[in-house]
Amino acid sequence: MPLNGKVFLPFRLKLLVVLLAAAGAGIYSSYGGFSAALRPFSEDEAGTRLLSRLELAAAVMDEDVKNGLTLARLTAARTGLREVLARHNTAHGLPSDTADLARRLADAAAASSNIAGLDLAGTDGRIAASLEKKRLGLALSSTADLRLGQIKAYISAPRVESDGIFYDVSVPVPALTAAAGRPLGVLRCRFIVAPAQKAAMRTLRTGGLALVLAKKGSRQLIIGEGPGPAREINLKSPEGALFLPALSREEGVSAEEGISGRMLYGWKNIPSAGWLIAARTPFPSGTGNSEKLLGRARLSALLAFVLLAVAAFFTAGLLAAPLGEAGRQAALLLEQCGKPAADKKLLCEPGALAGAIEEAAGILKKQSSRDLELETETEKLREEEADLQSQNVELEKLNKYLMERETKISELKKEIADLREKVGGGA
Repeated sequence: MPLNGKVFLPFRLKLLVVLLAAAGAGIYSSYGGFSAALRPFSEDEAGTRLLSRLELAAAVMDEDVKNGLTLARLTAARTGLREVLARHNTAHGLPSDTADLARRLADAAAASSNIAGLDLAGTDGRIAASLEKKRLGLALSSTADLRLGQIKAYISAPRVESDGIFYDVSVPVPALTAAAGRPLGVLRCRFIVAPAQKAAMRTLRTGGLALVLAKKGSRQLIIGEGPGPAREINLKSPEGALFLPALSREEGVSAEEGISGRMLYGWKNIPSAGWLIAARTPFPSGTGNSEKLLGRARLSALLAFVLLAVAAFFTAGLLAAPLGEAGRQAALLLEQCGKPAADKKLLCEPGALAGAIEEAAGILKKQSSRDLELETETEKLREEEADLQSQNVELEKLNKYLMERETKISELKKEIADLREKVGGGA
């Protein structure tokens, strides 16, 4: 029996694959819609988590800067230091005053382990005393921290030196009397970020998070990533430009599409120093509860797919059962037509079944044509038989007429003979 093409997969398996594909597409579409609807909540949650971590780091840094500012003001307000600096300004730097200033600065530096350097400048703008002797006499009048430090406390931008983060606090040295008005000079304290503050920042740098510390308006940034040391970058560099949107806005968070995927940015002010702390992290790392909810949704989708797969298996069997019965009937029909099927299992396939039905229909059509021809011939024979019977009736009538005629002729002959005999006897 010829088949229309080759059968590579059983019809039941094809039907099962189609049902599974439809179920999978539906579940995937539902999961995608749920994931898209959950994204804003995930961003809010991740942003809240990141902002809370930044708030903690900003609070720790702010407390460190406040302590440094308080220490600088207390050091500048020391009466002995102010008296010696006042004599230094009047005597234009006598050696005894310089030595006394250095001693008093050393005493002040011993009060805190975070002090990395002290510079005391007089009214002439030159360093009158310093923890580093080589800095004595340096002119600071052209520097911004000295100019601003004569008016009010000024905190410089953070910077990286020898794997540490440093910043300067410049405060005016108040006059001995309120009537004098003008400060005696400027005290610049160089602080190093305390280990506790560095540990808080290092904790933030885990999980692929990049932390940035900068002063508002400054183009230099301190960036720290992973366990490595912090380093300085410029805001105009490709790496620093990524933080430009964050540094130009108020406090908050935002999500941006980056080269390596969706990134989450957060930034927080450090008010006492005029600094800003910012962070960048891959978006998935901040989604705690949302990720759990999405995981549950994935598990539910998987369970739903398994249930649908089981239902599809039985549905495919139910839908393929009538086709198998039709195949058996087609095989029986072919056997009745005198052409048994080569493989009855193949008749359960739609293509093979259609071919078998078409072949059986052709055989039946041929048989029907032959029956019609026989019926036509039979009808003709019946008509001819009727004609012959009609002719037989006519012939019988004619034969009867002829027989009656012969009988009458015989009778007439007999009568004529009798008449002749009578006529002959009378003569």
